[in-house]
Amino acid sequence: MNPNLCRLIKNSLIDCYLSDQQGLPLSQKGLASLVCEELMQSGGREDVAVMLPSGESVTLQKVNIIKRGYLVIEIIGSFLCVSEPIPFELQESVLLCAPEGTEITCDVTDFNCRTRFNCQNDRLVSLDIFMDTCQDIKALTDVVIAQTASFCQPRENFIKPTCSPAIPGEVKIHPLHEPPGTSREQRVQETICFSVPKVYDWIISQQNFRLNYLSNQVVFHCVPQ
Repeated sequence: MNPNLCRLIKNSLIDCYLSDQQGLPLSQKGLASLVCEELMQSGGREDVAVMLPSGESVTLQKVNIIKRGYLVIEIIGSFLCVSEPIPFELQESVLLCAPEGTEITCDVTDFNCRTRFNCQNDRLVSLDIFMDTCQDIKALTDVVIAQTASFCQPRENFIKPTCSPAIPGEVKIHPLHEPPGTSREQRVQETICFSVPKVYDWIISQQNFRLNYLSNQVVFHCVPQ
């Protein structure tokens, strides 16, 4: 039988951390497993007119972001109580230069959470979870760039010297191999095209969230210490 949580937390440490679906803790490196993506809108992104400090008016796009994951609450006292994984879903909106044809990428770079147990007459009524997140959000599109480059050939093979002690002599340099009589001006040049991502806009956003769960929505398993 589980102890009375409202009494237990008075002399206990309470921890809150990200987990996977099975409840195993995630490290800071495990933040990449959090789902952070654009929540697509019917009709596309909404245009929003924004006035810059200079007085110039620009049009940005409203981008809705959704984050999904799991967390676990741990109570450490005379009993060790660990919650089952608690699913959460967070939504926010940001303004970016993200015209049609751009793709949104989102990476959570930091996460912290804390809890508050709401009790009445020593009975747990609900649980508040406060989350602080930091995310890296970019608007990208693929572009093709051209770069002029020269053809070259691998240098000639040479015998790797041994590590036997020797007095340093003349340093032999093995330059890039070119056919005899080839000058820098005679090198063959060609324009090469690359497909690379272009960043239209990029923000680092910090957000605070509060989620409330009824007592029957969070299940704890406790063992005496």
